[in-house]
Amino acid sequence: MRVGKVVKADSVIRVSLPPGDAMCFFSLLSSSRKLLLLSSLLFYHVYFSSCVNQEGLSLLEAKRGLIDPAKSLADWKEGDPTPCNWTGVSCIGPTVTSLDLTNLSLLGPFPSSLCNLPKLTFLSLSLNYINSSLNESSLQLCQSLTHLDLSQNFLVGLLPDALDELPSLVHLDLSGNDFSGLIPLSFDKFSKIERLSLVGNLLNSIDVHTIGVLN
Repeated sequence: MRVGKVVKADSVIRVSLPPGDAMCFFSLLSSSRKLLLLSSLLFYHVYFSSCVNQEGLSLLEAKRGLIDPAKSLADWKEGDPTPCNWTGVSCIGPTVTSLDLTNLSLLGPFPSSLCNLPKLTFLSLSLNYINSSLNESSLQLCQSLTHLDLSQNFLVGLLPDALDELPSLVHLDLSGNDFSGLIPLSFDKFSKIERLSLVGNLLNSIDVHTIGVLN
């Protein structure tokens, strides 16, 4: 058998074997050592192929919670270093700032993991089949949003009070859903809102405190 090349660098000895000798070396290993070696190789393959950044992981979590019959999000893959070239995603530098998933036939609950994107200012899920209530604790994390469009879906339940706690919100469109109950008094506290649309829901009435906002 040919002798492999021994290289010493930085106090680490590396042995380089020719391909044939490497196979010979592998065959001499015990079954348990072979299993350990293969497990290690599999771990490194999985680890290095799942290299998307933290914002990409939040988007992939959202994708896993949705049914995507048209495969609109097929290019959302873990192997990409950032999600900035994915369908619907826009970035400034490496940071996700806008997500436009309008009219993609997406079905499922509101993907609350999107509120883990710290610099997300624009979010549209309009014209889909989002069919849950809105989780107040999750919405409170969407602190950077200026534009939120969830119109023409199947959202249900009460309008969440937490929406007025989004300090930068300018545009809010919740029209064409199945929200019910009263418009919260907290909607009178929007500090920057310029456009608010609630038409086409099952709301009982308009409270006098919210008339100024709705106009």
